[in-house]
Amino acid sequence: FVSRSSARSIHIQKESKEWHNVSKPKVYSSDDERDWLEKTTEKLLHKVPRGGLNQVMLREVHNIMGVWVKKECSESADMVEALLQRVIAENEAGNDRVKATLSMYVMAIEAWGTSGVDRAGRKAEEILWKLDEAFCNGVIEDTTSINMSYALVTHALLKNEGAESFERARGVLDRIKYLQQSSNNTLIPETVTLNAELNLLSKSGKEKCSQRAVQILEEMMKANNATIMSINLVL
Repeated sequence: FVSRSSARSIHIQKESKEWHNVSKPKVYSSDDERDWLEKTTEKLLHKVPRGGLNQVMLREVHNIMGVWVKKECSESADMVEALLQRVIAENEAGNDRVKATLSMYVMAIEAWGTSGVDRAGRKAEEILWKLDEAFCNGVIEDTTSINMSYALVTHALLKNEGAESFERARGVLDRIKYLQQSSNNTLIPETVTLNAELNLLSKSGKEKCSQRAVQILEEMMKANNATIMSINLVL
């Protein structure tokens, strides 16, 4: 006699093994890798029924996203974002076995930030606000890359000139500062956040902002957390 729970466990193990065998790449050339990447992405996005992702598939989603991020183009950014949305949709479908991780959000933001297209900043910002909601609602509890996420979006927005991009970047920076101040020391200002602020101040074109940038850099140097990027943003 096999209990229902044991039968389900056997089914999941079989399903996981079959998925692993299908998705494991046998990469011999860049063309082989591309073919594997596209086919696996297609299966994850469209072949697995909604609500059907499991932990093995979630790891595969994470790995595939990491491969796409390295392509640094608009197509790869679209794919990374689509994979993130696929995992989010699982939760909406009531699948509590998987959930989008902080690293998945960061990869999606990074993918758009390095895509080189005009809408990169806006797309990265859209993903950030979804992360912001998940973080504030306790869905995302990991804080290791929260500062990095807001900094990446600030830099992405500032790549585009214009008052609107500047104001949107300032809104993103103001938000992470608020989270830091209200986090009971679970979020503290880091070099990435300070560099994002230096970038914002350097783009303002105002003397007062330039003076503030110099002050921040001096404080960073005293704390021994200034980087070459920090110095270049102020010079």
